[in-house]
Amino acid sequence: RPALRQAMINQWIRIDWPADLRYLWWILGGLLVSVIVIIFWNVSLRSQVRRRTRDLQNELHRREQAEQERNYIEEQYRHVIEFCPLGVLIYHLAEDGRLILRGANTAAEKILKTDLRPLLGKRIEDAFPSLAQTDIPERYRRICANGIPWGAEELPYGNGVIQGTFQVYAFQTAPGRLAVMFSDVSERIQAQAALRRSEAQLASLFRAAPAGLGLVANRIFLQVNQRFCQMLGFTAEELIGRNTRMIYADDAEYQRVGDQWYKQIEAEGLGVVRTTFQHKDGHKVEILLTASPIEPGDIAKGISFAALDVTDYVHISRELSESEARLASVFRAAPVGIGVVINRVFVQVNDYICRMLGYTREELLGQNSRMIYPTQEEYERVGSEKYAQIRLTGIGSIQSQWKTKDDRILDVLLNSAALDPQDLSKGSAFTALDITERIAAQRQLEENQRLLDGIFQTAPVGLFLLDRDKRYVKVNRHLAQLNGVPVEKHLGHTVQEIIPSVASHIDQLWPVVFEQGNAVFNHQVEFLKGRDNPGTVYAMVNVYPYLGPDGSVIGMLGSVVNITDIKQTQMALAESQRQMSTLLGNLPGIAFRCKNDPNWTIEFISKACQELSGYTDEEFLRGMLSWNEVICPEDRQFVWDEIQKALAQGTVYRIEYRIRTRQGQEKWVWEQGCGIFNDAGQVVALEGLIIDISVRKKIKQMLELTQRTVDYAADAIYWFNPDRQIVYANDAACRLLGYNRDELLTMKIEDIDACYQVEDWSSFWEEMKVQRTRHVETIYRCKDGRTLPLEISSFFMEYEGRQLVCAYARDISDRKKYQEALDTFIRSVASHAGKAMLEDFVRQIAGLLGADYVMLGKLTDLDQGLVEGLAIWAQGELVEPFTWLLE
Repeated sequence: RPALRQAMINQWIRIDWPADLRYLWWILGGLLVSVIVIIFWNVSLRSQVRRRTRDLQNELHRREQAEQERNYIEEQYRHVIEFCPLGVLIYHLAEDGRLILRGANTAAEKILKTDLRPLLGKRIEDAFPSLAQTDIPERYRRICANGIPWGAEELPYGNGVIQGTFQVYAFQTAPGRLAVMFSDVSERIQAQAALRRSEAQLASLFRAAPAGLGLVANRIFLQVNQRFCQMLGFTAEELIGRNTRMIYADDAEYQRVGDQWYKQIEAEGLGVVRTTFQHKDGHKVEILLTASPIEPGDIAKGISFAALDVTDYVHISRELSESEARLASVFRAAPVGIGVVINRVFVQVNDYICRMLGYTREELLGQNSRMIYPTQEEYERVGSEKYAQIRLTGIGSIQSQWKTKDDRILDVLLNSAALDPQDLSKGSAFTALDITERIAAQRQLEENQRLLDGIFQTAPVGLFLLDRDKRYVKVNRHLAQLNGVPVEKHLGHTVQEIIPSVASHIDQLWPVVFEQGNAVFNHQVEFLKGRDNPGTVYAMVNVYPYLGPDGSVIGMLGSVVNITDIKQTQMALAESQRQMSTLLGNLPGIAFRCKNDPNWTIEFISKACQELSGYTDEEFLRGMLSWNEVICPEDRQFVWDEIQKALAQGTVYRIEYRIRTRQGQEKWVWEQGCGIFNDAGQVVALEGLIIDISVRKKIKQMLELTQRTVDYAADAIYWFNPDRQIVYANDAACRLLGYNRDELLTMKIEDIDACYQVEDWSSFWEEMKVQRTRHVETIYRCKDGRTLPLEISSFFMEYEGRQLVCAYARDISDRKKYQEALDTFIRSVASHAGKAMLEDFVRQIAGLLGADYVMLGKLTDLDQGLVEGLAIWAQGELVEPFTWLLE
């Protein structure tokens, strides 16, 4: 090293300094320029990086603000929708054209009066079935597509709970999305209809009122009804717009009515005045006018008036005076006793009372009426009962006895009326009718009636009397026993009400008795006795016209002889034959007897064969058709073999086979029969019954098909009873858990559900009764000890008194795996980017998929392929993909 150092020094001493210095200068200058360029390039690069970073930060800040603003707007929108007084339904148009109900606000449930949550996710046709037959779903789809809104003022809807008429407005909220706002206008429509009816009623009342009605303003006719025109002989056109002066006879009356009437209206709000109108033909009409302002306190806006024609009243008043004079004359000459008493003291009596009692008017007036009663008790009885009636109704009527001046006793009918019902002390007017002779005749009549009643009730045949309305007026005990109904229940009731089966016979005899006035003898009747003592009665009836005092027919008198024993003896044999015929005719199928030959030749067949086969019994009995021809060709040999086998064994045969009807329809029948053997053991005939079992066959086939469908369903299906017991499990359920069906049917829900708590079962069962459906995720235990995450969709059902919960179970192990991978990816991305950018990324992915995977900023299920791809991507380097996403 010292030698090297010395060599370098020597070399330095030998340098040509001027030339070398210039070379060194240029080298140093180049290096300096390079350093300066590098520094400036580095500064510029850093400036660009800072600017790009600042721009990126600004962009991120802008996106965060936009996201916050959008969240705020969405929150406000949700608040507006939720608290909107109108019902709002949100629909989404799927790619396959289905219009799905996605949401509804609280007002919608209140207006429709039903819980809409179970309808979310359903097609509009399933959610609201009554709309399926209308063009509403298609209109909504067009709105989702073209954005043109549509509305309806009155849209009726009726389906079970939802009933009413609605005002609807539908509009697009986004491509493929639709909002429907509606309100219930049923009450408004009803109110409008009620208003129209009220207006029509008022108009009808105005037109049909029995008094003249109208409107005037400043004494000019504005409106009049038809009655007012009729009263004065004018038409409405002649009056409306004209001054009311035209209907008055002179100016003085016109002025008087105006002054008096309008002063009353201004002071009291109501004016009443009597006046005289002049008819169009010139005669005078007496009128009572009433009026009130249309608007209280403002006469200038017009008044409504009512005009009542009192011309007749004026005439009646005049006639009343004349009538009073005539009444006084009648009072004196009437053929009945008339008088007035005050506090039971005579103040006025007519001549008839004086003649009836033998007293003069002077002897009676001012005397107490006690003097004409035979006893004090009778006097008090009449006073008590008659005046009690007067206090209640204003009129009293009573039968009593009076004593004449010569001590004779008279039967009298007294009628009294208070002169002033509000003040009995003002007295009462009375009439007294002498009924002494009538009472004597009535007593004799009652005696005769008792004799006739004794004969009527003890007669050995039934007797009755009907009035013109066919009501029982009288019946004897024998007829009551015959009808099986007590005597008192007959009276006042019609024949139809007591013995309906006899009513038609009475209707048949009625014209002969009432119209022709003739009697009818030996008419046979069969009828059912009353409910109290049921049974059938056969009787011989004779009826006669019952004449009134004027000789006209006023009723029907009849006698009834019981011939039930005779009739029953005659009908015994016929009844036996009828029972056999009825039995065969009412069997639920065909009763038959046939020969044991290949054609099954018919010897007897019931008429039910026509209903079953379409062929009549005559066609079989006459040999026009054999039963073998009705049997389907494919089953004929089977039928022959089975019957011959049973005959050989001497047993009853039961077979099922097909027949073909006259109309070509194929039916399944069930036949049961046996052989009829003679003494030699030979088959004489076959007898049996054939029943249509086509419906039962079809039901059995459908049940078998349904059972197979459920057994082989791809999803696991379990049925649980209220005791938590598994009562059914399909093949998929057995494969899923590794048990066979017999093992599962001995288990309960807690044996397979790892998350289930026994104490929660009662509340779960009651909740299922109310909500009917439920969707949960849980974990089931397999036979080999494995656990499976499952998604359970269950629903509550009732069948033939049994309550069951049907659960559909689906293995979601793969979905759980994809979800975990997706969570890993999200956490990885979240560590390299802000929350807002992550949510924006997730929404962009959801938008590309065309489905609502994101709700309120939370990630839900994604497409399976996307999840797998994102999971693989998350395992590698995230920087480059993240940069690509930002770009």
